[in-house]
Parts: sequence; structure tokens; C-alpha cells
Amino acid sequence: MQGLPNIGDIIDGVYEIKRLLGKGGFGAVFLATHIPMQRDIALKLLIAHGPNPEEMVERFKREVMAIRVLSHPNTVRIFDFRDSRDSLYLYYTMEALKGETLKDLMRREGAQSPRRVKHILRQILKSLSEAHSYGIVHRDLKPANLMLVDMHGEQDFVKVLDFGIAKILEHEDDENEPLTSAGMLVGTLRYMSPEQIKGKTLGPFTDLYSLGLITLELLMGESVYAGTGRWELMQKQVSDEPVELFPELHDCALYDVLTRALCKRAEERYATAALMLRDLESIPDGSLSDQPLVTAPPANPHPGALPSHSSQRISASQASHASPPPAIEQAETEITDSQAVRAHLMDAP
Repeated sequence: MQGLPNIGDIIDGVYEIKRLLGKGGFGAVFLATHIPMQRDIALKLLIAHGPNPEEMVERFKREVMAIRVLSHPNTVRIFDFRDSRDSLYLYYTMEALKGETLKDLMRREGAQSPRRVKHILRQILKSLSEAHSYGIVHRDLKPANLMLVDMHGEQDFVKVLDFGIAKILEHEDDENEPLTSAGMLVGTLRYMSPEQIKGKTLGPFTDLYSLGLITLELLMGESVYAGTGRWELMQKQVSDEPVELFPELHDCALYDVLTRALCKRAEERYATAALMLRDLESIPDGSLSDQPLVTAPPANPHPGALPSHSSQRISASQASHASPPPAIEQAETEITDSQAVRAHLMDAP
């Protein structure tokens, strides 16, 4: 394999490269056109180098072959995979999506209403349920990997991105779109489960813990770990202390589902996405407010403004009597060096 293609290059006589969407140390994603069908697609390309490039290539192939079976409408679709000796590149293609990620949504709007959160959550759970039935655990669920796309006749149609691929690619320079490599701890620390950080057995319950943290963030407009340093955040994730829930959530009908998803002990969480979806579906829409539980500004309403690591939250009923709280920069904390993580845990009191 060779370096990255240039804009205008035609790969395998089929795909014309239009523009770069993002790149990291071991790969890149391009917007491309499928020439015979004149259809835009996203092309994700792997560049294997480092100490074990052959192992990386084999892992990439195995995982693409595993996730090719996923066909749920709420999961991004894979169209093609090329690994022949005739091809200069190792890549796969998937549908090109138009919309915004949940990360972008929260930056733009802040907290979401419980009713909207339920609608978004049920679609994510359906996607995860199919994946888990095939033994596939996402391992890097986060707002940046969940997208609301333009779909005719559908409002807030969700697509779950990057199934199973992120764990074999190296950490990107851009902290907002990390890629992680084989043999390293995978994921974004803010959304990682205790067992994931400790290097223990993962399963569907791992994804559901991450989804619980994402749900909490959607409801409150900020992460419960906003402003927390890397090592303190890691200690909070692996401790037996329950995840702190904002007081505004206690009367929300989503509370019981959320607290079970966020149990620190994996065996106390939902065992499958299907079970969590069952409990979610049992909550009547009429019992959920169509207004946010809190009123807070978007995370970054003024690009270029200095971030603040403290915030004030006010309930919707108090909004008309309070001054607007300061803006919050929702920086994500990623960590990939598993040896450093576990050494720190062993040294900690």
C-alpha cells in the first residue's frame, strides 16, 4: 500500500476522490463518487505502518468482514471492501450522510427534551441490538459517532457510525475525531465503562454504559464530567461510586432506565440493548416533557470564545427569572495508552 490519494484521483477505476473529510495517523476518510452510478460515497482508507502493519491489516479485514452483516436502517451501511493485491489501497466504502452529529447538536442547542431524547435513544438501541446479536460491540459510542441525518419523511433519523473499526486504528491528531490502534485502550475516556478502562471482559453492557452517559449529556446539555481532568475522570469512572445524576433528573420518567444503564458493575446493567429498549418503550411519550429539563446555552455558541469549566443550570420553570449561565466548552478527553492507564490505577490509593 502507498500514501493517501490526491483530489481527483480515481481508485480501482471506480471511485473518484472529491475531498478529504478527515484523517489520522493510520488512515483517512474521503468523500468520493462511485463513477458508474454517479453516487457520492464515503471512502475509509487504511494505511498500515508501524511495528506490526501486517497484523493491523489482518485485523482491519476481519472486522470489516464482521460488520458487513449489519443492515439495520439506523446503522451506517457499508457498500464495498477492497483488499485485493491489484488494489493500491485497503479501504471500504459506505453511505455518505448529510446531517449533524449529536455532538454538533448539543453545541448548537444545548439540552434536549426528554421526549426527543427517547426518540433518539430508541433508534440507537435498535442499531446496537442488531450488532450485539452478531457479537459486535461498538466500544467507542460517543456523541460524535451518532448522527442525525436528512431522511425524507423522518425527523431526527439516527445513524450509528464506526462500528468495530475504531479499535484498530491509531489515535488521530485531532482530538475530536480519534482513531485508535490495535493493542491499545480504545475509546473516549468521558464515555468509557469501568471494565473497558480496567481491561476486563467487554460485552453489550459496555456500550449501554456509554449510551447512558450520552443520554445524561443530552438531557442536561453538558457531561457530568465536564471540566474534569484526565486522571480524575479515570478514577471516577472506575470507582464504585455511582455516576452523579443532576437533581433535575429525579422526577423524569427516564430516570430508572438511565440509572440501570449507568451501574458501575456490569452485571447490574442491562445485559442487552433489547432489554433496555423494552423498558424504554414502556415509558409513555405523554409522561415525557417536550421541553428541556434545564435551560442552558449551547456548549460553544460563540466560536473562538474562551472555554469555561464551570456552569450554572436552571430548571425550565426558573428560566424566566434567571440570568443566562456562562458558555461551556465540551472538550472530550481521549486516552489510548493502556499501560499508562493501568499503571496509574495500580498506583492509586
